[in-house]
Amino acid sequence: MYNRLLTSEDLVDFYKEVATENYRTKFPHRDLWYNHDDAILKWISILREFKSIGGKNLKVVDLGAGPASLPHIISSLGHDVTAIDIADIDHLVNQSLVKMVLGDVLYELKEIPDESVDVFIDSCAVTHFDPSGYSENKGWRDVAYGVSRALKSGGRFILSSDVDLNATDGEFITPQRIIDIMTENNLKLTSPFVMSQNNLKTCPWPVVTLTFEKCE
Repeated sequence: MYNRLLTSEDLVDFYKEVATENYRTKFPHRDLWYNHDDAILKWISILREFKSIGGKNLKVVDLGAGPASLPHIISSLGHDVTAIDIADIDHLVNQSLVKMVLGDVLYELKEIPDESVDVFIDSCAVTHFDPSGYSENKGWRDVAYGVSRALKSGGRFILSSDVDLNATDGEFITPQRIIDIMTENNLKLTSPFVMSQNNLKTCPWPVVTLTFEKCE
């Protein structure tokens, strides 16, 4: 559905969905997830991508979940969700079946059995997983390797991230560099990435949502 830069039009549409679905009342988390444009761009686009996959009782892992509503919304749809974060997650939803794991994502990824997960999701947390100071995109590479190992064949990795449209090293990297790193780890983009001039003109700031599938 996406595999592109998100736009101002997406943002307006996403805020409408938050209001229409009454997410703020059903899943009352910190205002960050409802009032910040970049957060809305990321988690609503991931949710839409996830819904487009279909399937029932999928095993889903949220990397760097933070205090977000997203894992709880996906759990409410009937899926088995694990949310990982290194911070002590202050979730306000009291009746949720989400399994909360307090720990470092890079470590916790190693603990997940091979080919056991249907879908990984990540709303920008992956960009902060580089203990080497972002050199050579090590954090991205470590996460890509771990996700590919733990995904079932045909499983999906849906990520939404800030990007730098010019640089290939640093906290944020180019969309093409993300795609290259995932491809190196047997994760194929589900449709061609489109870098349209219209999207460049209308995006509030550079955020991409990308979906990868583990190759057979």
